[in-house]
Amino acid sequence: MWDKLFEELNNDFTKAIVTRDFIKVDKNLRNFKTISVSMSLPQNELAGIKIDDDRILGTIFNEITQNIYKVILKEIASNTTNSFVDLRNEVHRGKGLEKICSSILREDYKYCVTNTRLASEISDSVGFHFGSLQNRSTYLTGKLAGKDIYVDPYMRYNDYKIFLFDDVSLNIENFTAAIISEAIFTPKLVIKFDYDFLVSSGSTINVIDSVNSDALLELKAEHREQQIDKILNEKES
Repeated sequence: MWDKLFEELNNDFTKAIVTRDFIKVDKNLRNFKTISVSMSLPQNELAGIKIDDDRILGTIFNEITQNIYKVILKEIASNTTNSFVDLRNEVHRGKGLEKICSSILREDYKYCVTNTRLASEISDSVGFHFGSLQNRSTYLTGKLAGKDIYVDPYMRYNDYKIFLFDDVSLNIENFTAAIISEAIFTPKLVIKFDYDFLVSSGSTINVIDSVNSDALLELKAEHREQQIDKILNEKES
């Protein structure tokens, strides 16, 4: 009963994945890794799951999309240069906002992804233009001087990071499904699929807003590593 659906998805995975402008489909990417997502199934639906069940398909597609974006944004975070914006001494909110926006505008990238809190701050900038309302995973909220500003609703509210990059190439194939049913557990529908993607290099802006900020700990760790490298280089020379 899944054959027809999976045939369509293997030909065009964008029927399941909510893609954004920064994601380009590239079927040449074939260095696959596998992801599995699962959802609990009520007992009365085990007899026959129909592929036209909007509720089930909606949940499945949302889970797939959410997992893919998490993987992509994690790769973006590890494939960028780090910079820091320190707002601890900024008494006026406007000055802090100006610092954040100036840091974004200095970077020569097309796309920006951040959490709901920082996106809300950025949207108050004079140069910000709101886009059409969207309510799905990683949605476009507007533009700041030509840069598309996206919100990742799954980023923690206190995760003060801004990711800037150009493009992401993505390929997804080999969708399969199985029902796992054990007496002591609620039956689950498990969907597996293979994915490969390529992320352009980019930049991560870490915003320090307090002495308890995670970004401050990262900055201290970075300074510590720089000092260690400096000492080691002096010894070698």
